[in-house]
Amino acid sequence: MSQTSSLGMARAVYVLHLVGLITGGLTAVAGVIIAHLHAGDAPPPLREHFRFQYRTFWIGLLYSVIAGITTLAFIGWLLMVVITIWWIVRCARGLSTLNRNVAPARVDTWGFCVVTILSPRPARLVGQSRRYHAVPAPYTSRSLRPASVRLRPQPGGPAL
Repeated sequence: MSQTSSLGMARAVYVLHLVGLITGGLTAVAGVIIAHLHAGDAPPPLREHFRFQYRTFWIGLLYSVIAGITTLAFIGWLLMVVITIWWIVRCARGLSTLNRNVAPARVDTWGFCVVTILSPRPARLVGQSRRYHAVPAPYTSRSLRPASVRLRPQPGGPAL
């Protein structure tokens, strides 16, 4: 499958996830099936988008089941609102990174992950400049994120 068609499919799955909020999850089910089917054929950075999409669906489903059970204690209604906001933020974040031609940062997170704003730029999609790659600096004692990111020429890359 070409990168252009994979890019279009990734966009379509994000839209299906968002429309799923209106259709009661029907289109989101179609989106997760498409994401699972296309993840294996997609180039590596787009594969991360498909992974991000099906993780959003399955984690959202788990959160929704927990919220459904806790509606008896009235906390579930509040959880449903939080889950809906979480779903919209994840889809918007995914669409934003897809439009910037980068893979989503921190695909493995379960929450909002505001830390991604402070993190170094994620890997670029296929076909963009790869003269340099990011090498994290040593961790500081005050935080768990690198103090800076140094750029080094890629091994076997063009000489400067």
